[in-house]
Amino acid sequence: MTRRAPALREIRTELPLLAGLLVLIALLAGGTAAAPPLLDRAEGRVLAARIGEAQESDAAVRFSRTFRPGLDLPMPERPDVLASDLELIGGNLARQRPQNLVGPLGLPVTHIGLPETGARIGGRLTSLRLLYAQDAPRDPAYVAGRAPRAPKAGEPIEIAVSTHTRDALRLRPGARIRTNAPDQHLGGVYRRHSYSGPLVVSGVFRTPEARGPAALGSVHPLLERPLRAGGALQAEALIHVGALPAAFDRGTMQFTADWRVPLRLTAAQAARFTGDDGRAELIRGIAAYRQAGEQHIWDDAALLNASAPGQTLTPDVDDEATPVIRALGAEWEQAALLGSFALASLAAVGLATVVVIARLAVRRRAVPDQLRRARGASATGLALERALLTLPFAAAGLGAGLLAAGLVVPDVPVRAGWAIVVAALAWLAVPALTAATTSDRRLRREEPDAGVRRPARLRLTAEAAVLLAAVAGIVALRVRGTTSGPDPQLAAVPVLAGLAVVVVLIRLYPLPVRALARLAGRGRGAVGLIALARAGKEAPAKALALLVLVTTLGTAVFTGLVSETVTEGRRTGLEWRTGGADAVLTGLQQSGAELHRAPGVEHAVPVTGYSTELISMRTGLSRRSADLVAVDPGRLAAARPDSPAARALRALDAAGEGRGKGVEIPAVGSAGTAGDSYTTGFKGTSVRIRVVAELGADAARDPLLGPLLRGRSDPPGTTSPLLLTDTGAVAAAKRAGMVEPGDRMLLLYGERIDPARLRALVMATGVVGLKVDDALHFRAEETAAGPGDVLRPAQRVSAVCGAATAVLALLAVLLELALTAPERGRTLARLRLLGFSGRSAAALGAVQLLPMALAAVAGGLAVGLALPAVLGPALDLRRLAGTPAEPALHTDYGLLAALGCGLLALIALAVVAETAAARRRGLGATLRVGEES
Repeated sequence: MTRRAPALREIRTELPLLAGLLVLIALLAGGTAAAPPLLDRAEGRVLAARIGEAQESDAAVRFSRTFRPGLDLPMPERPDVLASDLELIGGNLARQRPQNLVGPLGLPVTHIGLPETGARIGGRLTSLRLLYAQDAPRDPAYVAGRAPRAPKAGEPIEIAVSTHTRDALRLRPGARIRTNAPDQHLGGVYRRHSYSGPLVVSGVFRTPEARGPAALGSVHPLLERPLRAGGALQAEALIHVGALPAAFDRGTMQFTADWRVPLRLTAAQAARFTGDDGRAELIRGIAAYRQAGEQHIWDDAALLNASAPGQTLTPDVDDEATPVIRALGAEWEQAALLGSFALASLAAVGLATVVVIARLAVRRRAVPDQLRRARGASATGLALERALLTLPFAAAGLGAGLLAAGLVVPDVPVRAGWAIVVAALAWLAVPALTAATTSDRRLRREEPDAGVRRPARLRLTAEAAVLLAAVAGIVALRVRGTTSGPDPQLAAVPVLAGLAVVVVLIRLYPLPVRALARLAGRGRGAVGLIALARAGKEAPAKALALLVLVTTLGTAVFTGLVSETVTEGRRTGLEWRTGGADAVLTGLQQSGAELHRAPGVEHAVPVTGYSTELISMRTGLSRRSADLVAVDPGRLAAARPDSPAARALRALDAAGEGRGKGVEIPAVGSAGTAGDSYTTGFKGTSVRIRVVAELGADAARDPLLGPLLRGRSDPPGTTSPLLLTDTGAVAAAKRAGMVEPGDRMLLLYGERIDPARLRALVMATGVVGLKVDDALHFRAEETAAGPGDVLRPAQRVSAVCGAATAVLALLAVLLELALTAPERGRTLARLRLLGFSGRSAAALGAVQLLPMALAAVAGGLAVGLALPAVLGPALDLRRLAGTPAEPALHTDYGLLAALGCGLLALIALAVVAETAAARRRGLGATLRVGEES
């Protein structure tokens, strides 16, 4: 008991400091352990949402195969043979799902589509496509009649239509439809080998309002609502699978079978596939399933050949999920940098606060430790005692932090590795400082005749080591680039930069402070002289407070800078991706005249791009990969009066060159092309292009060019020539057959454009050679999706870590002020003894702390604003903003003002608290008789 009593008394004496150490370790360990799982869970939510959005019009994986039965080989007499064979293929596809994707990958859904057939329904020419869908609406969804059944011999094929189709075609259950014979002309298009025979309406269904991945109404929009295209109404109707043999007996020459496999990821499931390893695992699983499914469809063709003999085409596989996963990985890597920087700053400021607490604890034990050293105790022994004393509190803090992290993210395993490292560093702070302050070298240094060279050398060595570490970290980061997964070196760059800035500030900011002190000494008042003199003298002692403030302010400024830059850049990127229009359609193979009159479209601007090689007629030099873009300036000006490209094209009209002459094409060109003439080859024929004016930088970055040039790594006109001309100037060369078709797109403007209707119309007209989702983009959908969902989770983590860092920084500064309070108290007491008033004492404290605050603000601003340049290629904001070039940096001035006001409030709070404490203390409590002045 006698041995335990001193230890218990010591614990009771230092219980507030030990409790503070426990709370700090719990906070640091919990934040370090919970932040990565929180980011993973957020990434999982984003991944699940994006995959769900990608499946709005099709499933994640779609296997498709077209079958062409022979003309002289009849279908089997039993209609259920074909259905059972298709079901067997679907079952084989379901069994090929990888083990780790059995839950997320759903069962294949079979769709069978027949070629379009013509009919005149209600006096309207109608193009009708018959469709079998395994997920067709059931009987409860029918508002009239029933679902179609397999026809008997000689009976017409039964069809079911939606309520919208019923109203548009004026149909009712029992109505008969006579289709056209094969090869009959329909709306300018020949429908060959299509069904020719009677149809009868068996029922009318209502499509469900709720839409999931690859819902029937999204995959087949014409099934829900018919559209007018090509001079005829386009519509789809449901049939029974047993109607397929009858369709082949009556003219149908082929059918296409689709097996759509949806990918449904919950947030918990998606969290398994986060990070580089998780995304790679998901991509590998989908790729393996695609290969195995394609092979099984090929092998199982013999089953369908027995039911529908003849020729079968090679299977086609579409994958909607893999591009989404890859794009998310590239964006998330950049967004996660913000979270990692904020977490590293929290750890650094937290450890700095632990050091301040350790200094307080060591100072409280300074006299007893010196007495024990004088009685023969060793510095190592004292340090071991302190380590054993603080170990239970450190272990309790680590356990509490890990427990809290587990409660915050119960569905994701916490990562305890870095939490243990941070807790160990915090635990070793008190023993390390105890050993340092009680060492023989330290005691000899405190002797009256001890020199100061060795401490100066040590300080210079430490400062040089800090600067060297910061430079080495930045150079190494630029040389090796980023790595997959957590990157401690990258996360530590802001902290290293803050350390380097603090080292420079400690050396520099006392110089102007001392100069101001000399100026203040010429005046009558003593407040400025004393305060500035002490501020310049105590600058090295403020290193820890400066580090805390610079790190906190620098991380906050950098986070606000990136967020504001990405927010502003997204507006530019959105304009660039959509061409500044409300909808853009790329990859046109036809004129798309029907789309000009689509519902909600107010303006339509066709744009054509040509990639060619230019040969200068002035120098004879060749310029490769040139872009020639043709647009109608009148249509563009009507749709977008503020268009820089439309203004640039006015130079053609001003020169009288708006429509071109012969096969000469006038154009306005990027820098270095004005006044020159070029020849280029189209279809082996030389065409002359004359540049009449220079294209300004704003016109070269007109959003009009975005959908054509967004795949380029460099801004338009920087590495290859960009020429802009009038569509009328290209017309003569086109009529002469000298200009081949280029990359055509259509910009559509209108606030009331319905994406679903326009997407269905594009599918019905078949004007694009790409998939509709790849070719058609809407401003509203691009605004709702994209990098914003990636940036928001990182911003939330940064905000939480930033708030915790600010609280710890405030605590560290207050504790640091408490450490130096006795010295300042004695100074104030002496000044009060000389007649200083309380107001003068408060002014003295404020002026004394002001230089450190201004230095912290300058250092924080320097770190935050310089980090984008310091990180270099590791920070690629183009991925988040979606801009053609690196977005211009935008500073969040509101955040800067808030940080400055907060720091001033901190100084005011410290001064008020210290002044109030000094008033309560008497001079006798501060000054002692015989104490050195």
